[in-house]
Amino acid sequence: MNVLEKLWNLQKVLTEVAALDRRLSVKPDHFAEIDRKYETAKAEMDRLQATLDQLGRERRKLDGDLQMEQEALTKYEGQMKMVKNQQQYSAAWKEIDIARKKKKEIEDAELAKMGEIEAAQNALDALKESHAELTAEWELAHGEWQESLHEVRSELDKAKQRVAEAEADIPPGPLRQFQRIFEQRHGIAMSLLEGDSCSNCRFKVRSQAILQVHRGDIITCEGCRRIVYAEKTS
Repeated sequence: MNVLEKLWNLQKVLTEVAALDRRLSVKPDHFAEIDRKYETAKAEMDRLQATLDQLGRERRKLDGDLQMEQEALTKYEGQMKMVKNQQQYSAAWKEIDIARKKKKEIEDAELAKMGEIEAAQNALDALKESHAELTAEWELAHGEWQESLHEVRSELDKAKQRVAEAEADIPPGPLRQFQRIFEQRHGIAMSLLEGDSCSNCRFKVRSQAILQVHRGDIITCEGCRRIVYAEKTS
């Protein structure tokens, strides 16, 4: 096996490694659908919990406002007992009327807020109940997926070992050239010769270069700068 053939073999093994890596990260359709539902439900529960937290803060503020208005109303009602003329009576009564109206507005707002809290809590409780079943389904599907990946991980370890063995069998100069092109060309350092064209960019390869490729020389495509390889014909 000449150096060009060794480089081609390295490219094939690296392509296999990339494919196995993708299999480890790409979720199968069945699990992907369950995972989508699981994450959507979780996001909705997080949203409802955040809404409940905000509503709780708003209700506590209303409680504080209500207490202040009640204290003000008690104060004005106490002042009514000390009025000495009609003018003071009218002024005190006006303050009491305003305080009562504000108190009523706050009480109404608090009742409405309590209704919002109850609705949000009911929605969250219902979602939590259904999410418990979905979680069990998700865990089962995730476990099955991970179990199926044991073989893939084993294949990947073996492929990486073949990469190391292939690299060790290639002279440093051609290996560095291959690795540089591999990084620059997104994991594809070599291109097949199809007729007189590069299979990757379809650039026409010169006749002299084709002869060199068939001899096993390392020639790069003038179009995409990948190393050109010609498969042997029987």
